[in-house]
Amino acid sequence: TPTLPGIGYGCAFSPDGQYLAVAHEYSPYLTVIRTSDWTKLTTPTLPDTGRGCAFSPDGQFLAAAHYGSPYLTVIRTSDWTKITTPTLPGIGYGCAFSPDGQFLAVVHYNSPRLTVFDGAYNTGAAHNIEFLTPPPANSIITADYSVEYIPKTLNQVLDLQCGIKFGAL
Repeated sequence: TPTLPGIGYGCAFSPDGQYLAVAHEYSPYLTVIRTSDWTKLTTPTLPDTGRGCAFSPDGQFLAAAHYGSPYLTVIRTSDWTKITTPTLPGIGYGCAFSPDGQFLAVVHYNSPRLTVFDGAYNTGAAHNIEFLTPPPANSIITADYSVEYIPKTLNQVLDLQCGIKFGAL
């Protein structure tokens, strides 16, 4: 298995299992590994430390949330090139595609702390979906299946990957 240049913060396998993406500190901040021979691919360098990553369900896109503007990078996997994405309001910490690939959700620093893009992210013309009702106090949003680690005293949870919606635990 290849060595990373720094601490890893998030990882994701492609849907077909051919690739493993790892978001980490130190350049290039995102490493993609071919699982058949565990070699590193040449991919775009993120602006700063990668915090989370996710492949689209069809494997055509790899999203990475990171430090450094624009805080979100989406890569087309057919040629491993960046596509245009809007700038988030703050540091990206995690991201997840919906199971049908229609939405890309990103948790980030600064309000509204959650931004969901519709399927236009793959055209370079992403649209922000605004949540009219923010989560109530004593609630949490996560993007990484970590609901089992969340204190059961919280009122409500939204986990973007495992599908738990706002509601009692």
